[in-house]
Amino acid sequence: MVDNERQSMLPCGDLHEEHLCYIVSQGFCVAGDREYEALTNQPRFRCSHCGRQANRDLNLCVPVRIVGERV
Repeated sequence: MVDNERQSMLPCGDLHEEHLCYIVSQGFCVAGDREYEALTNQPRFRCSHCGRQANRDLNLCVPVRIVGERV
């Protein structure tokens, strides 16, 4: 879990534990999890905070639609 001081500095606040940067920091993608692949296999959004890409904007702190992608 993200400590309260660090979490208050994040642009996404309380929802951070649902975002890819948090998930990856906990080792979720290291084992090649299928669940992680399902979140990232057809990226339509990029996080302007950490640069990660995801299928859904809900999995990023500061999502920006990838140019040319339809939602």
